[in-house]
Amino acid sequence: MNDDSACTNATIAAIGPKEECYNSYLKSREEESGSCYELELEGREKSRGTKRARSSYETQYHIMSERKRRQDIAQKFIALSATIPGLKKINKASVLGEAINYMRQLQQRIAMLEKGINNNLSMKSLIITKSCETNLCTYYRANEVLPEVEARGLEKEILIRIYCEKRKGIMIKLLALLKQVHLSIAYSTVLPFGNSFLNIIIIAQMSEKYKLSVKDLVMTLKQGF
Repeated sequence: MNDDSACTNATIAAIGPKEECYNSYLKSREEESGSCYELELEGREKSRGTKRARSSYETQYHIMSERKRRQDIAQKFIALSATIPGLKKINKASVLGEAINYMRQLQQRIAMLEKGINNNLSMKSLIITKSCETNLCTYYRANEVLPEVEARGLEKEILIRIYCEKRKGIMIKLLALLKQVHLSIAYSTVLPFGNSFLNIIIIAQMSEKYKLSVKDLVMTLKQGF
C-alpha cells in the first residue's frame, strides 16, 4: 500500500487523461520478488540433502535470468499502461483489467463502423457507444491535428507517447529532437496502427543539462514533427 500511495502522489504533467507512475512501482515490486526468488533457491539447495548441490555459478545464473525476465515483464507493463486512456490504478491486476475493458470498447466501435459500412451509411465521425461514455474511452475527431504527443515525468525519467502518421525516417528525426533537449532513450517501442499511423512509446532519461518542463517538451516535439 505504501508503494501505491507514493506513486499516486508523484507529480505528473501530461496532455491527456492518463496518470503514470508505473516505473517506480514496478521497480519496488521487482526488488521484493527478486529477494524472495533468491531465498527460494537457497531453500531448494538445502532441501536436496544428498543430491548434487547446485554450483554457485549455476545459482547466480538462474538468479540473473529471473531478474532479467522480471525486468522484461516490468517494461512491457509500462508500455501497456501508456496505451490505456484514463488509467488511475497502477498495480498489475488493474492494468490488465483496464486493458481488457479498453479492447472490448474498441471491438464495439469496430462492430458499429462495420455495420454502418454494410448499410451504406455516410460516416463523418466515429459513433461513441454508451459503454464509452466513461473517461476510459477516447475518440477521433476530424479536426484533430497530428501528431498527438503526450509526456509524463517521474524523477529523472520521462514517459513519451507519440501518435503520428507513418513517414520515412521519423525515428531518426525523433532521436535528433530528443538529443537536442538532452534526453537519452532508455526504452522504446513502435506499434503500427493500420497502414498509415504509428504509436511510439519512449522512456527517456534526463541528463544534467535537461531544463524543459514536461509541457514545454510536448510542445517542442509537436512542433518538431
